Amino acid sequence: MADIKYRSRFNSLNGQQFTLEIWDTDYIGTADIDMAIGEGGCEISYDASGDKKFNDICASTMTWSFVIKNDDDRLWIKDLIEVREEKEIYAHLYQRNYAGVNEYMWGGYVLMDLSTTPDTPFPYDVELRAVDGLALLKEQRWMRSTATGFTEADTYIGDDKQRFIYWFKEILAKSGAAEISNGAPADYRIATVNRWFNENHEANSNLLDDPTYLTYCTTKGFYAQEENGNYKPDNAYNVLVGMLRSWGMRLTYWMGTYNFVQVNEFITPESGTIAIPSNMMTHYYNKAGVHTFNSEHIGDNEFARYELTFNANETQGLQKLEGTEFTYLPAIKNSVVEFESIEDVNYFQGYPEMFTEANFTSNAGTGIGQFKSVPLGTWTDPHTASGWYFYLVMNLQGAVTNPQWWGGFQYVWTIRAREVGTSPWTYQLDQTGNTLSWVTWGSLWGTWTGMTIVDLINGLVSLGGVVCPVAIPAGQMGSYNSDTLIFNSGTTTNGRIPEPSWSAIGDWEFELCTGQVNRGAAQGQNGFTDTRRGWGNQSVGSGSPIGIPTAFAKSTSEAEIMTIEYADSIGTPNQNGTVNYNSVFSAIMSASNNIGFTMLSTYVSTNTTDSKTNIIKGVKYGDTTTPNAPGTLWVESDSTGLIVSTEPTGLWGRSVIGGTDSFSELLAKQAIQNQYHSNPVLNGTVVLSSENNYKDSGIYHYLKQPNPIGRLVDLDGNPFVMQRMKWNLGMDEWEGSWWGVINSHVGTTTTSTGGGVPDNPDPSGLANPGGNNGGGGGGGTVNAFRVQAPSGTQSKIGMFDGATSPLSNTLSRLVLTKTSAIVVKGLTTSIPISNMLQGAGDDYAFLKTGMKLLIIDTNYFNVGALMVTEIVVAADQVLGDTTLTIDAITVAHDIQENAIIELDIHQVAVSAFESSSGGTQNFSFVDCSGTTLSSATSGEGNAVAIAYDIEQTPSPINNVTLYGSGGVGGVSGGEYSWSCDKIGYWQFSWNVGTNTSVQNNRILTGVKLQSGIVEGEAITWTDLEPSHSYIYDRGVGTVRKGSASNQFILNQAAILTTKYYRLVLWKEASSNASTKAITLLNGTNLIIKEI
Repeated sequence: MADIKYRSRFNSLNGQQFTLEIWDTDYIGTADIDMAIGEGGCEISYDASGDKKFNDICASTMTWSFVIKNDDDRLWIKDLIEVREEKEIYAHLYQRNYAGVNEYMWGGYVLMDLSTTPDTPFPYDVELRAVDGLALLKEQRWMRSTATGFTEADTYIGDDKQRFIYWFKEILAKSGAAEISNGAPADYRIATVNRWFNENHEANSNLLDDPTYLTYCTTKGFYAQEENGNYKPDNAYNVLVGMLRSWGMRLTYWMGTYNFVQVNEFITPESGTIAIPSNMMTHYYNKAGVHTFNSEHIGDNEFARYELTFNANETQGLQKLEGTEFTYLPAIKNSVVEFESIEDVNYFQGYPEMFTEANFTSNAGTGIGQFKSVPLGTWTDPHTASGWYFYLVMNLQGAVTNPQWWGGFQYVWTIRAREVGTSPWTYQLDQTGNTLSWVTWGSLWGTWTGMTIVDLINGLVSLGGVVCPVAIPAGQMGSYNSDTLIFNSGTTTNGRIPEPSWSAIGDWEFELCTGQVNRGAAQGQNGFTDTRRGWGNQSVGSGSPIGIPTAFAKSTSEAEIMTIEYADSIGTPNQNGTVNYNSVFSAIMSASNNIGFTMLSTYVSTNTTDSKTNIIKGVKYGDTTTPNAPGTLWVESDSTGLIVSTEPTGLWGRSVIGGTDSFSELLAKQAIQNQYHSNPVLNGTVVLSSENNYKDSGIYHYLKQPNPIGRLVDLDGNPFVMQRMKWNLGMDEWEGSWWGVINSHVGTTTTSTGGGVPDNPDPSGLANPGGNNGGGGGGGTVNAFRVQAPSGTQSKIGMFDGATSPLSNTLSRLVLTKTSAIVVKGLTTSIPISNMLQGAGDDYAFLKTGMKLLIIDTNYFNVGALMVTEIVVAADQVLGDTTLTIDAITVAHDIQENAIIELDIHQVAVSAFESSSGGTQNFSFVDCSGTTLSSATSGEGNAVAIAYDIEQTPSPINNVTLYGSGGVGGVSGGEYSWSCDKIGYWQFSWNVGTNTSVQNNRILTGVKLQSGIVEGEAITWTDLEPSHSYIYDRGVGTVRKGSASNQFILNQAAILTTKYYRLVLWKEASSNASTKAITLLNGTNLIIKEI
């Protein structure tokens, strides 16, 4: 527990009485010490995270000058700076109300890092600063307070889905918020203003209930699982922002309450009386997240009034000082919500196992066909989707007496479907050539009886389905054990498993299915026993097949029969104990074959002639097609507490149950309606006079004092809401910006698209032949289908950048392309191929001279053989090539069209090593022709671009463009940026040296990397994380220099528009408000290189 150490009482110019208390967790005393503070008392500042209306967090800071009167004060300040830690010293501010009672206004903990102790006689001032803890949530890892490591038990993953209120209280508990234990008169509380209702809220809610309480989510999307099984957490600030942005909320601390308010609710007018005002319906909770009461208005009746009107008399009441001006936010024509929905859930549950000997012994010689299957999930309206991605990787193991044999194995499988609750199965997947289609189940697999093993061997019976032959090269059969790619839907003509060709309305269950026939007890455990056929011969040397084997394995004795077994290829088990399959079966959410999505974009537009597009990025929650995705929303739907996930189409509405919008669509519409017209912003200083400063009804009174949670109304009746503000308590002045409230219910048109993939699980890129393998836009309409995964489904946890790979292990083979025409037997030096890895770029040498490839001609399997031809690349091949140049070879047989060309992944590693041995060939070394001076105003929102403009050492082949002081042509905001006009991996390394602009003043300076894209007539910048670094400069005498170094590696994938990059500098804080940071020419440089 803390105890009060210092107390100060002071008055403002118009007579308002304030009390400031300093509480120390290490102090035990019977009487507080009088604290002298500098002229003006205190200042409380609120700063938003940007200039848009929809800002997430308005963090607050209180500063004051602490007057050191004697040695006791000096030693306490010395101890505070040198010994004490943050969250040990708290500041609490009170203001006396009309009835003479002190009301709690603000509380926070004192920061230790920037207080100064000048060596001068008493008395002298030092500046102290306290914060509400919100901004410093960036330093809090999103792990349990009891965490001792980085296992799943240390995370919040085990909490699964919880109410948003639950997550709010968990996050605030990490902020160091003011509460009774550190000197506040009461624990902080939580207030919510939320009017978005889902159709399924209906059974257990009315319009007085709180959707923030009735809606659930998880936070598993804020962790990335590393190779060692540990979890890398995001910070608590980003978790909070992800939630606020999804709801269109902002968070502000005032009078001991954390106010979570939907920005668009500031359109609500005030009615009622002075005693009982009515404005925004507000729900209150204690710090434990327990609901306490509802109110028809937000805030306190005296010091947190929702609506304050400027006085017409220029000498009384609430006034705008001379110099106030209006700027304008442009009218929004289009609003785009980018929902980072990570839905790369893997529904693969294993390939059906081989039948045991007991299965066959019991039916010996009967020729009875048997089935085995594994569920692939229950899907709602699957015909409205865009099909599935199937990537089958199996572990093959071979053994044979003669290791020079070559061998092969054949998988035959299908996917079958039926409506839930019906029997038998009604549809199955079939393959004709390289094209997949759905056919009636009874026409093929559903009717086979009396089949013998000889029928299968000789190809007398066709089961249909999908046939996947695999070759094992000669010389490797002795102890073959390899994870092998069996099937990739991206290489088919369809590019995917097609969606149902019938009207699959309702719930349908799907299974991965294979069949097997009795082989007779005499064959024992050897040979090849089912539709997954194997074959071999005794030829040594060429390994060429000799016709159709007379036995399943051609040999001279039973002892020499080869065996080939298979098992699922699996990676490191998941933390929850489930199997981590390397095979993938996942939904394709759009017509361009995007797997899983990292982004669902909802576009809402008006029919105006305006051009401004407002993009809301970083939305983490919404309506998902899979009910267990990291961003899924659940709602409490009845009095028993039944929780259901929202439908993909959402059906949300503002202040209405049973709306028609998706969650993202509602957010986009609210953004447009709040800025449909050009929007005024009031910039200036507001002052409260000593006359007519109270609103008085005779019984009830309130002070016309601005606050961060209400509205200011001008004489024309136009309301304005705080964007940022600094309150000088002693002067009764509020300097800042307030944006105008607009409420326009305009007609809009909505289009939803999906773009980007978390990571292409097919290393060849063929899963997405359209070339949309990056994080860009594109894609077709998002369809309203829903899947319920089978028990034990493997769900990948989303990483911070929205990317996670369904494949945990590198495969032993990589499918590159196929032959595009017949290669006639005989001497050849080139192979006609399909476009290699189309869409990934056209100037990158993917294949290097000397690489060894395999051509697998599956067409020969129809006559009981498989053609395997080894080739060597004779010239570097770039992406998009249609001819493969090879060393001269003599082809023994015609190689048919669509033969698979594979690459041993180890060859890639060797080639990459060899090609990199000569050093990086695409780079630029950059420095500055002039210095960069930071803003005197603290905060990242005031960052300025570092003036990198001289390319000192470019490489001969250079894809780096510097834009210098002139910036990017035709748009604003591009000064001192650069671009890398080449797809691939890039590394940025930098050093920034700084000095202080004023001696004997401490300063903390920040540096970070940003990326930007053109939006309208300006570049919108986004931080690249983690790239923050800081320079702490004591600023004493001539010792006033510091530096920070950092580096960043990024994958610049195929994009639809140029990406720009820049480094920025800002003043985080300083002991003197006028101090700035200035860069050093001899200590500031940048290296840009392709890797």
